[in-house]
Amino acid sequence: MSDIVAEGVCVHQSVFAPGDTIIWRAVVQDNDGVPIAAGAIKARGITAIVTLSDGTTFALRPPEANAPASQVFWTVPWHVPRLHRTGTLPWTLTVSDRSGGKAVFTPIGQAAGAAVLTIAKKPASPHA
Repeated sequence: MSDIVAEGVCVHQSVFAPGDTIIWRAVVQDNDGVPIAAGAIKARGITAIVTLSDGTTFALRPPEANAPASQVFWTVPWHVPRLHRTGTLPWTLTVSDRSGGKAVFTPIGQAAGAAVLTIAKKPASPHA
C-alpha cells in the first residue's frame, strides 16, 4: 500500500488515478527490527529503491539526520502521469548496501492480485 496526498495530508490507500501523487513510505531496519540510524545509513551506503513492474525506479530518501526518533520513514513521491495506463501496478522495494547485502520486499498477496497498486480512471465530476 502507498499513500496519496489529499489536501496536504497523506491518506493510506491502494487505488490512484492519473494525476495523483503516490508517496511510498518505508522503515528500513536491521535484523533485530531497529530502524537504521542516519550515520549508519551513510557509512554503509544503504539505498532503498522502489521498482514498478514496467521497470521504472524511484530512490527513497532516508529520514533527515536531525528528525525526531518517531520519524523513521524513507519516502519518495511519484506523480502519476496524466496519460498513464489504468490497471494494476505491481512493485517491489529493494534495500541494499555497498557491501552487497540486499533485501527485496514484495507486498504479500501481490502475485494473486491483492495488495497491489491500481491506477484507475477518475470518475466524472458530479459538478461537470
